[in-house]
Amino acid sequence: MQNTGGDHSKNLVFTELSNGNRELGEAFAADLSNMVAITGLQNPKAIPFEVLPPSWKSLAAKEDKSDEDIKKLDSVFTKSIYELAESYLLFICTKVQNTTGKINASEYEKFILDSKYMKAGILNNPQYLSKVKANIKNMFAKISAHGEESGDNLIDKHDMAAYIYAIMNKAKRVDNKFSGFEVNGLIEPMELSVCESLLCEEEDNLMSLKLRVGFKFLNGTL
Repeated sequence: MQNTGGDHSKNLVFTELSNGNRELGEAFAADLSNMVAITGLQNPKAIPFEVLPPSWKSLAAKEDKSDEDIKKLDSVFTKSIYELAESYLLFICTKVQNTTGKINASEYEKFILDSKYMKAGILNNPQYLSKVKANIKNMFAKISAHGEESGDNLIDKHDMAAYIYAIMNKAKRVDNKFSGFEVNGLIEPMELSVCESLLCEEEDNLMSLKLRVGFKFLNGTL
């Protein structure tokens, strides 16, 4: 793992997020911020983020896959998502000076405000800031409970992995009815824009469902 210096043995974050790479997490955070403007609109010039390696996509496209192929697909899928989740969470922890690897609501709010809204100057607009903080509160509630009604009020690597699963998977519809998800290994600006909008809603919605499915799938309980 590539991290900052210091006594790692005294810092729980390096144990909790042992597969994290701070540089990867920083790059991922920058890409997410670039994909969707603070207005909620997608950036048409943003490049999708590749979560899964080309080898996974090649194997997924193979016809007549063996049981071993399917097992490898599931393994690489889960490993890739968890490595990115731990990397992103590790980066967040370094920005908010968290030493546990599990962030609380105030730390999450600080990170989102600093990384996405600070440059826009909205911190000097009390009315708009209040609305943004309400949205961030709803986002945290959904992610920390991986779409369930209640959680431990912390975002850990499992919650973050479910979040990445959710923003990477597109909802499929047949005759205008939900019929599952499709995976192409990419996080795309348009899908991220929709997901962020749904995260800001207080009520249970499709994003809640995607988080629940992601958490269960990645932890083998689906």
